[in-house]
Amino acid sequence: MDALHLLYYHAAAGSLDKASAAVRERNQALYEEALSLARILCKYLPEGDPEKTLACSLARGAARASLDSWL
Repeated sequence: MDALHLLYYHAAAGSLDKASAAVRERNQALYEEALSLARILCKYLPEGDPEKTLACSLARGAARASLDSWL
């Protein structure tokens, strides 16, 4: 399973913060790649596509977690 799909699962399950930290600790490059792909998919997939919903959830969750770490 790749990092993007692992994070999708946790975004849908409501446990994204914990999973994001685990993936980031294990491999920062894979985490960043997954977030970049999620942002691209969120922007370009058509409305109503279930993957768009997951990608946008992941992108928003990562942005929120990143903001929280600064506060």
